[in-house]
Amino acid sequence: MEEYGRGHLPGSLPVPLSSLNRGGMPSPGLLPEPSALTALFAGVGLTDERPVTVYDSALGAAAGRLIWVLEALGRRDWHWLHGGLVDWTLAGGDCDTEPAQAVPGSPTLTLNSAVIADKADVLAALDDPDCLIIDARSAEEYAGLKPENEPRGRIPGALHFDWRWCLRSADRAGLKPSDELRALLAEHGIGDPGRRMIVYCRSHQRSAFLYAVLRALGFERVRGYAGSWLDWGSDPALPVA
Repeated sequence: MEEYGRGHLPGSLPVPLSSLNRGGMPSPGLLPEPSALTALFAGVGLTDERPVTVYDSALGAAAGRLIWVLEALGRRDWHWLHGGLVDWTLAGGDCDTEPAQAVPGSPTLTLNSAVIADKADVLAALDDPDCLIIDARSAEEYAGLKPENEPRGRIPGALHFDWRWCLRSADRAGLKPSDELRALLAEHGIGDPGRRMIVYCRSHQRSAFLYAVLRALGFERVRGYAGSWLDWGSDPALPVA
């Protein structure tokens, strides 16, 4: 809310990142209860008729999480503001500092299990050659070389694709051009838009960004593992690479 108060697109309403996560260990990235999400989106004026434009003021991970949550609730009528608030401001776009007033809505939200993966889904995918598991974390995390990130390791067989590779630069919001992104994904074994995929990171924030990128590029069969590595790595019965 503090960032929102420093400047936002005229008429836009804040959706705190914390409200899009259930919180609590070992799986803070799980979806909140449907009743909480219904109240959240009704409160910011979501309706069944109006599409949603999504942005954030950083590199896009928060916007990506919101996109995944919307799709998990059956909403696919979203638009993603390229470059977020940073590019909007650089292009001379107007910003407000006074909060916008929401007209409460009454959206129809239905859980869409086709975009949500849980531990059992990932376990089944380990032996499924038709399903890719994609790790969106840093190379250090993927290799288990970041000691402050316990537990260390990765899901066996997971491909590595750092979410920041989608960005124009490591510290600049905005995506690479679509053709460049498709070529980069294909170079890392993620070239077939019809293939089933499960994306994860540590708590499904960065992987939600990658989910949103894949969806924007026309990949139709992508699921987000909301529990992600914290959920998987904390279970001693599960295999770890």
